[in-house]
Amino acid sequence: MNNQNNKETRGKLYRLTIGAGKVLIAGAVAFFILNLFAHFYYNIPGRAVSYQNSTDFARTENDPYFKMVEGFGYGKTDAKGFNNVRVIENPDILIIGSSQLEGYNVKTEENITAILNDMFSKDGSNLEAYNIGVSGHNFGVCLNNLGEAYEEFNPKKYVVIETRDVLLEPEQMDKLQNGTYPRDDAIPRGVAAFLQKSDYLRLVYLKLSEMRVQKAKPTVAAPVPAEEWDEEYISTLNAILSNAKEEVGDCRLIIISSGSIMLDGENVQERANEHKYEILKKVCLENDIVFLDTYEDFKKLYEEKKVLPSGFSNTHLGKGHLNAHGHQVLAEKLYGAITEMEGAR
Repeated sequence: MNNQNNKETRGKLYRLTIGAGKVLIAGAVAFFILNLFAHFYYNIPGRAVSYQNSTDFARTENDPYFKMVEGFGYGKTDAKGFNNVRVIENPDILIIGSSQLEGYNVKTEENITAILNDMFSKDGSNLEAYNIGVSGHNFGVCLNNLGEAYEEFNPKKYVVIETRDVLLEPEQMDKLQNGTYPRDDAIPRGVAAFLQKSDYLRLVYLKLSEMRVQKAKPTVAAPVPAEEWDEEYISTLNAILSNAKEEVGDCRLIIISSGSIMLDGENVQERANEHKYEILKKVCLENDIVFLDTYEDFKKLYEEKKVLPSGFSNTHLGKGHLNAHGHQVLAEKLYGAITEMEGAR
C-alpha cells in the first residue's frame, strides 16, 4: 500500500515538475519573442556616463537603434555614444541640442548632421559637423554644459545650440549664474542596468510612463505678457549669453530654434509669445551671437508643399519630434548661414 502511495506521489511530483518546466519554457520563449519584436519596434541605446560632462549623459557606444513608436528611425551610435555616422575629432562645427537632434525618429543619414556634412562635401568646402544632441537637453542644460563640450571636442569654427524653448525661466538663469544647475546624470546600475538590456521591458516602461502623463491633469502655461520681460530679466540673459560666447573661444556661437508650427484648420497659426523671439534676437545681436529662427522656413514649407516639419504617419502630424523634412530645413538654415559667414571671411 505504501509503495503504491509513493508511486502516486512521485507521479504527481513528476507531472508537476514537467508542467512547471513547460510553463517556464513557454514563458521564456514568449519573453524572447516579445524582446525580438521590441528590438525592432523600440530599441534605444541605454544611458552611459559622459566622462567630461559635455552632456549630462551619453548613450551606449556603437549600439544599433530602432524606433518605430514615433517615426521609422534606425541607425547606430558612434564610438562616443552619439548619433553620427562616425566620430569627428576636432570638428569645424559642433552641434549641441535635445532629442530633436539626437534624432532617433529618423534614419541616421536623414538627420541634420548627415545632411549638413553631405552639403559641405558637395560644395567643396569640406567642413565637418559633429552632433552631440541628447534627449532632455533643453536650452538651460546646453548652456550649462557648453564649456565642457567645447573643451572636449575643440571645434574649429562654430558651435551651434539647438533649442525649442528660446528663453530661459528666471529660476534656470539663477542656477546657471550661481553654478547650481542640476545634472541629469543618473546611470542605471545593478538590477536597473540589467533590466535596461531588455528591449521589451523598456517598451513597457515607456508605455506606463505615457499612461501616467495622460492621466495627469494637463497644465497649459498662460502666455507671458511682453511687459513682464523686464529690464532686469534682459540684463541677466545678456550676462548669461555673454558668458556663453566666452566659453566657445574664437568659435562663432549660433543658436537655432527648432520650435515647430501649429495649424488652425489648414492655415498656419500665428506664433504665440512672439516677443520671446524678439528678445533673444536682440540679446544675441548685442553679443555677436547668430540667432536662426526657423518659423518662417517651416511655414513656407507647409504653404508651398503642404508638408509639416514635425510628426509622422504613425503619430500625429505637426506634433512631436522633427521628421526628415524638419531636419532638412534645419540643415539648410544652418548651411546657408555658415556658408554666408565663410564667404565673409
